[in-house]
Amino acid sequence: MMDSNVLDTGKNFDKLPETYVIFVTLKDALGHGLPIAHIDRIIRENGKEFGDEEHFIYVDSSKDDGGELGRLMHDFRVKEAKEMQAGALKDRVHELKETEKGVEHMCKEMEHLCDEARMDEKKETARNLNDMGLPIEQIAQALKVNAQMVQEWLAGSVSTAR
Repeated sequence: MMDSNVLDTGKNFDKLPETYVIFVTLKDALGHGLPIAHIDRIIRENGKEFGDEEHFIYVDSSKDDGGELGRLMHDFRVKEAKEMQAGALKDRVHELKETEKGVEHMCKEMEHLCDEARMDEKKETARNLNDMGLPIEQIAQALKVNAQMVQEWLAGSVSTAR
């Protein structure tokens, strides 16, 4: 389901782009004592890589080996830019958190994320109301959107029923 927003309906999975999901955790979430763990899918029966180009990386932010990754994790943990070590990241954090222009930008981004979340909730509600048999016009009225938008949401939804 993770790839559902990057591939058009009807396209073969081999057209998916290579993806990386990076989890930066507070401690060793996997319990292997590693500062970083790269995870790729394998076929159990033959030990070969699956080849879907989907990669998962777990980073334990509590580890600081003094290397580049340790310094970056230090910078992730501190609250203020002046406590950071990495130049480019430090400069950007300062700009976004401590300048008027940066704070304004971050506020707009947060508003955008909130709007997006509200829209996702409306889409989910539209699907649920549709599953309950409510007509599209009533769904649109309940959600304060136009009927065409509801139709587009429902056309784009993938049924998970089996």
